Amino acid sequence: MPDIKKGTVVRGLKNANLKPFSSEEVDQHGRLTDASVNCIEGVDDVNQIMAGMQPGLHAFGIRTAKVEKIIQKGGRVMKAPVPGNPNHCLIFGLSLTDANNLFS
Repeated sequence: MPDIKKGTVVRGLKNANLKPFSSEEVDQHGRLTDASVNCIEGVDDVNQIMAGMQPGLHAFGIRTAKVEKIIQKGGRVMKAPVPGNPNHCLIFGLSLTDANNLFS
């Protein structure tokens, strides 16, 4: 699937721990390997981006970041649609610290 180059990325908070990224898998360098988010190339409308995201995935709110900022920090946002959620994407390459700072 192609990388997203521009737009807003939405990460749902599914528990009371307000860190958007805490138990995701990381590689040997401590960077995210496939954290789930929602995004549409070139779109900043959060409601449109969240279409298809299951309510339980954002029960405690959402956090957003710009794709351009993720790329500047060495990350990638890649389209990865799943059944019922065509806007699903995956983030790769960000450290947990950078991910949590960008989505704070």
